[in-house]
Amino acid sequence: MRRNLSRAEAEFPTEAGWANLKTIAEARRVAEAEVLTETVTGWDTTNFLLDLLHWRDEAAALLPSGPGAGEVARMLLADRWRRVNRQGSRMDRIDIPGLHELRIKIKKLRYLVDFTKSLFDSTLTSAWEARLSPLQDALGTLNDGATARSLIRGMMPALEKDGAFAAGLLIAWADGRTLRHRNRIQQLWDDLAELPPYWKD
Repeated sequence: MRRNLSRAEAEFPTEAGWANLKTIAEARRVAEAEVLTETVTGWDTTNFLLDLLHWRDEAAALLPSGPGAGEVARMLLADRWRRVNRQGSRMDRIDIPGLHELRIKIKKLRYLVDFTKSLFDSTLTSAWEARLSPLQDALGTLNDGATARSLIRGMMPALEKDGAFAAGLLIAWADGRTLRHRNRIQQLWDDLAELPPYWKD
């Protein structure tokens, strides 16, 4: 939200409501950060993590040996790509929430490519990384707009008149960016889809 707000403010510097919108947004961010900190540092979370580590150690001793790392990587990559490709091949018909889902799937595929790249030819994995990363970033830009809209909806009752106007301006600005990015995302998708899946034998 901060990044979108700063960019919109730079494009419309004379809008009087930015200060109010920033004040309310920052107060909300601080309050949510405190809740998150309490949750993450609390005893319930610590106990859960300790239980999880204990379970992992016990489960590892019971697991039989299985397929090699390369074979598992191939299966996982094929499955992740199938999920991404099924949704991405319909790019022109996907709404904003669907594009957010696609971004998450692409992020998981990119992490898997990165995690398993030592098992494959680095030229091939580098090509996939080079095309996955900008596509994920472009989809993230679309998600920023949807996130801003959702956050602003929750802040509206606390905003003053000028702040509410600035919030509307921010939403309109983010929607405009979304429209501009759709064509770029389609091109990035086409570039990715033309790569041969290097994990196939």
